[in-house]
Amino acid sequence: MKRILPLLSVLLASSPAARAAPPAPGSVPAPPDDGPVVVETDTPQPLPLGASSNRVIPAGGLARFEHRAEGPGVLKVAVGGPESLALQVCTPGKIAAVGGWSNQGLEGDWSERVAVPVFEPGVYEVMVQLDGDPLHGGAYHLAAAFEPGEPAPTEQLTEAAIERARAVAEAAPLRPDADATGRVAAGEGPGHVRVYTLEAAPGLYAVSSASAADVELAATSSTLGAWASAWQVPDLGEYAEADSDADFFGEPGREALLVDLPEGGRAWVAVTSPVGEAAAFTLRLRPLDEPEAPGTPGTPRTLRTPEPDPAAGG
Repeated sequence: MKRILPLLSVLLASSPAARAAPPAPGSVPAPPDDGPVVVETDTPQPLPLGASSNRVIPAGGLARFEHRAEGPGVLKVAVGGPESLALQVCTPGKIAAVGGWSNQGLEGDWSERVAVPVFEPGVYEVMVQLDGDPLHGGAYHLAAAFEPGEPAPTEQLTEAAIERARAVAEAAPLRPDADATGRVAAGEGPGHVRVYTLEAAPGLYAVSSASAADVELAATSSTLGAWASAWQVPDLGEYAEADSDADFFGEPGREALLVDLPEGGRAWVAVTSPVGEAAAFTLRLRPLDEPEAPGTPGTPRTLRTPEPDPAAGG
């Protein structure tokens, strides 16, 4: 199993013709009333909001839905059925949405639930797949809702998740011709993570950092295409494609990793403090097939360590 999230209490609206998705922890709601059964196709369908429905994943496939967000809010989805399911929500950039994965390995009504903070406008894809061998297909039920407005912390949605989603939506550019400077704030509130998106030609790049404080790097990339499996969706969080907290040369802020920017795709780099302290940092992006510049041949630029962040007590 790739990831496990705790069961979330998700309040989803319902129509008079269908029972609502689970409102409270500890209760086991009934599946939708008997009614039409929707057989999924390979083509993404509009995500049905406000009512629960009975559906079938075809043999060898997965269910795909799309929701277009025009503004901020919280996207909530719940699925369940007689077999274990995986539920994944993707951002418009085709990476895993913060809080958008659930695969608890359980069977039953509404076994998988997610609450995704939305800041970036665009199309969010929802993927539902049978856990394990998907060749035989299977029945399940689905409910979803979108709550417009600025996401706020709840029992289901932490401030850290909200701020990470905001950072992804507000990613700053990282270019090979200029170092980027930034700062992460202490704790898990606003500014505790900074995200950068690569603005460069396709290729393999090295990303390095310098800081007087301890920092950690993570990176991932996406082709912007349709993923064939919920388990293939790249993640910029705990399951990032690359990460670095190695303290190179004995310096806690000296990190480096590789990131591949695919043709027609995107790539992101996240900076955090593994110890939850404020930190000022410098980032550098360098293509691996070119010498470092400017500077004379054989004399690379020095990545300077910024002055200690006063907020960190340095």
